[in-house]
Amino acid sequence: MKGRKLSAEAVNMDFVTKGNYPPYQFGSMVEDIEIGVGERLYCIEYLNLTQMGKRDAPGAWMGRQLFSSEQEAREAFSILPEFKEVGQPLVIREYIVKKPLQARLGIASSLQSPTNGHQYAGGGPQIELLNQVNYEPAWVDYFQHQGFTDKTETIRNYVKKLN
Repeated sequence: MKGRKLSAEAVNMDFVTKGNYPPYQFGSMVEDIEIGVGERLYCIEYLNLTQMGKRDAPGAWMGRQLFSSEQEAREAFSILPEFKEVGQPLVIREYIVKKPLQARLGIASSLQSPTNGHQYAGGGPQIELLNQVNYEPAWVDYFQHQGFTDKTETIRNYVKKLN
């Protein structure tokens, strides 16, 4: 429901009851939005998804900003090593929307890594994609092809390498 605002606590409850981390900053509001055609979204991903044994599709969490370093991205979005392994090459990939997407916009929660004990600051505006677009082949219906000649879109190019 575009325009609906919920408390971070209400949205986080769904994640926590499923055994996940609370993604949104406590005390903030989370808004249901629609991402329009032509908008550019950026996702922090592994350089080579398939070599990592991951599916060749974007993640469900994105943003509208480019980061200058891996550490800056990790801090702003609380990207724990449990989410993206430290030492693995990360990149920022740009996705251009070709079909409207339902999403939530909110402030990333501060999270502590159980692995290294580091408290990640959070505070960055993050977008949670609500459509099931982070699975093959559904995501190609929502994001523009990047000029490849084959019929199946594959993730190859990136905007910036972070490490």
